[in-house]
Amino acid sequence: MGLKGCQPDAHTYSILIHGLCKLGRIGSAVRLLREMEKKGFAPNVVTYTILLHSFCKNGMWNNTGALLEEMSAKDLSLNSQGYNGMIYALCKDGRMDEAMGLIQEMRSQGCNPDICLYNTIIYHLCNNEQMEEAEHLFENLLEEGVAANGITYNTLIL
Repeated sequence: MGLKGCQPDAHTYSILIHGLCKLGRIGSAVRLLREMEKKGFAPNVVTYTILLHSFCKNGMWNNTGALLEEMSAKDLSLNSQGYNGMIYALCKDGRMDEAMGLIQEMRSQGCNPDICLYNTIIYHLCNNEQMEEAEHLFENLLEEGVAANGITYNTLIL
């Protein structure tokens, strides 16, 4: 790309990393992240979120933790999209306690869960026969002023 007069930037690298992750080439995506840094381009929250989602989707939880530590060392915080993706993956993997802990961290960082995230967690709590926790979370969302929708009620009823 640089040979043709078109110099890559952080955005370009993020797009390439996303493409590699979609193809399941996570190792190549991480190598590209390191190349990006060597060339003086700082990864941003979007770049890290792309990798985090891929790690989560593929059950690479140790890599996820290491990448979160790397972000923290660079004074980068997850945004709501990053939290949502990680919480969804944790729920899907049956790691409900970790998902609930991440919601607390999310709140402490000033990111408020939306109804879609609440619905995801309530659904997985119900499927894991944790009805009391689901009801408690439902009460919390109402107290926070989040409007429940049909999906929320159907999940709790069924």
